[in-house]
Amino acid sequence: MEKEYNKYIEFSNKLEEPDFYYHIEDLNENVVRVMTIDEFISRSNQDEKFKNIWFDKKPDNVADNPGLLPYGSNVGAPAIRIENIDGWKQINAQKVNKQFKVKYEELKEEYQKLIEEFKWNELVYSAKYNFEPIIGEPYHLYYNKNGDIFLSLISPTEWKYDFIATFQMDSNNKWNKI
Repeated sequence: MEKEYNKYIEFSNKLEEPDFYYHIEDLNENVVRVMTIDEFISRSNQDEKFKNIWFDKKPDNVADNPGLLPYGSNVGAPAIRIENIDGWKQINAQKVNKQFKVKYEELKEEYQKLIEEFKWNELVYSAKYNFEPIIGEPYHLYYNKNGDIFLSLISPTEWKYDFIATFQMDSNNKWNKI
């Protein structure tokens, strides 16, 4: 009992109130207890598991199951080194940037086609014609002698006006250049 009491006194000198309170975590019940040194000595003499909390505690650098740890638990274990992933980051960033560039070029090309279709439709709808166009039929766009634009059913081989392009109206009333 004298040996146990000396160990508690040595530990209690590190506490704020060394003569009265002793702080311990009871690992078996997962609660924190605050008790006097005398209560602790009395309890440790009665219960062997309680005594092992303080006296038989393993050092911090000893693991119960070292083979199950995902890292080395002793001095002779291989060093833990952080892998250099800068090369991986750079390669994958280049791949992603290439994908973004390809997608950007596709969208840019699609946008240019859309603008071109818009301009042709604007030109055809602003042209002069005296008939209601039929969906799916080819129509020809010309300049007349005054420089005005008109739409006609007559093909470019049948007369001598300045031919611009041939169009066909789809079911959405959009003019498609053919």
